[in-house]
Amino acid sequence: KQGPPPSKKKQQQKQPPKAAREKKKPATLEELEKEMDDYWLKSKNKEVAAKKLDEDMDTYWAKKGEEANQEDEEEEAKETAES
Repeated sequence: KQGPPPSKKKQQQKQPPKAAREKKKPATLEELEKEMDDYWLKSKNKEVAAKKLDEDMDTYWAKKGEEANQEDEEEEAKETAES
């Protein structure tokens, strides 16, 4: 046997206040990635943390190299146009 359905008062008590629900915004992709990185860096498995740092450094230097190449190409284009 089941008892009577919960009253509206009890149902309202279970839910957080409407204002509290509306204040929380969804996390952005960057925030989620940072949280995951922080989680893995705290891991006892130091290989995982080292691998993640190595990947981040590789990505950083690859991006830095691309930016330098673009700047060089732009300077060459300006020099060629001025000649």
